[in-house]
Amino acid sequence: MEHKATTARSYLEQILVDETAEPTALPLSLLKDITGDFSDDQEIGRGGFAVVYKGIFGDKVIAVKKLSNAYMHETEFDREIECLMRAKHKNVVRFLGYCDDTQRSREIFDGKHVMAEIHQRLLCFEYVRKESLDKYINGAYREWGTCYKIIKGICEGLQYLHDNHIIHLDLKPANILLDDNMEPKIADFGLSRCFDENQSRDITKTILGTIGYLAPEIREGGVIARSADLYSVGVIMLEILTGQKGYQDIGDGWFEKIFYFSTEPAQLPGSAYGLVETKPPLPVKVGQCGAATKMASIYDMVEPMSYLCVSVVKARDLPTMDITGALDPYVEVKLGNFKSVTRHLEKNANPVWRQMFTFSAAHLQSNQLEVIVRHKDVLRADFVGRVVFDMSDIPSRLPPDSQLAPQWYSLSDAHGERFPHGNSLGEIMLADEAFPEAWHSDAHSLSREGLTNTRSKVYYSPKLIYLKVSVIAAQDLIAADKGRPLAPTIAKIQIGNQIRRTRPGQPQGSANPAWNEEFMFVVSEPFEDPLVVTVEEKVVAGRDEPIGRVIIPVASPYVPRNDLVKSVPSKWFTLLRRMTVDEAAADVTTGIKHREHSKTFTSKIQLRMGLETAYHVLDESTCYISDLHPAAAFLH
Repeated sequence: MEHKATTARSYLEQILVDETAEPTALPLSLLKDITGDFSDDQEIGRGGFAVVYKGIFGDKVIAVKKLSNAYMHETEFDREIECLMRAKHKNVVRFLGYCDDTQRSREIFDGKHVMAEIHQRLLCFEYVRKESLDKYINGAYREWGTCYKIIKGICEGLQYLHDNHIIHLDLKPANILLDDNMEPKIADFGLSRCFDENQSRDITKTILGTIGYLAPEIREGGVIARSADLYSVGVIMLEILTGQKGYQDIGDGWFEKIFYFSTEPAQLPGSAYGLVETKPPLPVKVGQCGAATKMASIYDMVEPMSYLCVSVVKARDLPTMDITGALDPYVEVKLGNFKSVTRHLEKNANPVWRQMFTFSAAHLQSNQLEVIVRHKDVLRADFVGRVVFDMSDIPSRLPPDSQLAPQWYSLSDAHGERFPHGNSLGEIMLADEAFPEAWHSDAHSLSREGLTNTRSKVYYSPKLIYLKVSVIAAQDLIAADKGRPLAPTIAKIQIGNQIRRTRPGQPQGSANPAWNEEFMFVVSEPFEDPLVVTVEEKVVAGRDEPIGRVIIPVASPYVPRNDLVKSVPSKWFTLLRRMTVDEAAADVTTGIKHREHSKTFTSKIQLRMGLETAYHVLDESTCYISDLHPAAAFLH
């Protein structure tokens, strides 16, 4: 025995020096000696199935994991050793050796002295000085570079295990150790599975692992696969980045946690007219997790059936369609191959329909909804204008949610260009007007006198976009009074109620000043307010004389959309004097100068403009923000 212990001590010394040496069986006497007979003073940590001791071996330190009596399954012990023998990677804790010792001992059983076999199973690993990952996550400070290093190391170690056909099955922060360089090392292979290259995966019917990190397929008794570890890594990554648990506790008891995750096979319906089992989300079925969710109405007792509802309310300022000035409008609602129409109204440029159309969500055939206004003619219907909706932008509503309030939509022609006078379809209904006219899905046949109760309305929050305007320089400015020299000049930028002014251009008094200033505005579709840039001359204190103006529509193509945060080229615009808004805007949109002023006034201003749709405009409190998507839909 003494010779065997000496040989084992010598080989353990070699393993600690040579990292390529294979792990070996170690005698119990050696492990007792280096741990002080498993002294409490050398205890590192304690869990449900094992106690870890610090083993002092000369000037080296190793970790000795002593499995408890509850962990007496030989199969699991052999499996863990097999996995540990395969795993040799910088991000997997290094396995040094094991001990499987059986001794006979006299024990008292049922008041009698009997001889019993005492099993001692131990595992030896490299000693990692830092604490486990869960201690780091709970810390007050987490540096981004360190978080990235830890996540990268965990993924590389797990990739190595999977390449060697090892599935861990119990990844969690407590089973990931950190060394002095914050390099993660995956540990604890007690539940792992090792497979040969062509061996089929097991199907488990026993829930093992840690709730919260356990993959759904393992909870439900499915095939053991690599995806089980990937699920656990995803939860760990959330915890590293947020410092909070990546899951929510379901209940206080283990029984509740197990049966919250269990699922039952769905019942297949019989004939089309047979009884079908429904499973509404009642609070008693949801359990403790959904205790805060109460039934708000009888709708919670049935399964929802989704429909697309289109309410056509009214239109205003529609254009005339023939020489007599008559217009007989009606609305066509088109979704793929489905089409519905309202009644037509004779000689009415401000029609009111108040009709609703529904389409089953189970049979939607298009990703766009068209609402087309037409003029009913004898031979064929003439096109008046239309509004196109993207199905992804249409909100979902479920009882007892409040009804959406109608709102105005600008009509466009067949090419997508808006009408110059902003004819629109729909209605933004204020409370006074909405209450007597509101559509109630559960009481649509009641008269107005019978509507004793009313519901609140939900209004759309407009899609806000940043408009960036850079005022660079101007050319050939002329003073308001030709008999005096040019005073210092500024540029005033206005859109709606938002007004910004530059500092006086440099050099002051020059006909070619430079500003090089940048401003941010907030705009919303359909961009009804134009961008007005006015160059003003500071004649005296408190008095600024305009000497040129340009009015630019914000909609494309006049102001480009900058979806990818690229540099937008600048552009020169002609400054005009004493012109109406429509005349100045026409000069920009058509490129035709006003003849009278083009001969005598050639001042220009250089601007750089762009709709910064790659950003999200914060219009809510950051503590309760509900959306962080950029304005550009394709970046969602």
